[in-house]
Amino acid sequence: VEGLANLLKTNLDKGVSGDDDEARRNEFGANTYPRKKGRSFL
Repeated sequence: VEGLANLLKTNLDKGVSGDDDEARRNEFGANTYPRKKGRSFL
């Protein structure tokens, strides 16, 4: 696991640094998915 964390340049205890967060979001996109509309009972 430590080797993977080093490869991804992250810290196992603290996660991704705040400075790196925006750069990763720009490079890989946001970690979200579009929500489907709910079904109506009417």
